[in-house]
Amino acid sequence: MINKQPQQGTNIDKPYFKRLVAAKLKERGYIIKFKHISAVINIIFEELVKDLFRGKHFIIKNLGQFLIKRMPPQRYFNFQTGKVEKSVGNKLLRFKLDETTRLKLLNYLNVEKTFNEEKYEKIK
Repeated sequence: MINKQPQQGTNIDKPYFKRLVAAKLKERGYIIKFKHISAVINIIFEELVKDLFRGKHFIIKNLGQFLIKRMPPQRYFNFQTGKVEKSVGNKLLRFKLDETTRLKLLNYLNVEKTFNEEKYEKIK
């Protein structure tokens, strides 16, 4: 049995992901040692990070792509110098859904049921 992952939104850590993959493979009848599963997942994550740092985008077929987007520099007030300065533009990791996946999600998503305004009015 997999230990419950504490709720962190959509983020999971790598050890939990490894246990999850191992459990799913075991459910389907595959007998693979955990250290082999761990090694493959580590290699995939290392290659993903290397490609992203090189400025490439990482494509997962029929799902989407990860890419790094350079954000423009922002202006801020520096209290030490008393002047308005520009910060260095940050790089943000973005995920863009594939067009077919995006359309399938939009077709199956019931917006009125998901974002019910009455539910939000009760909270206020």
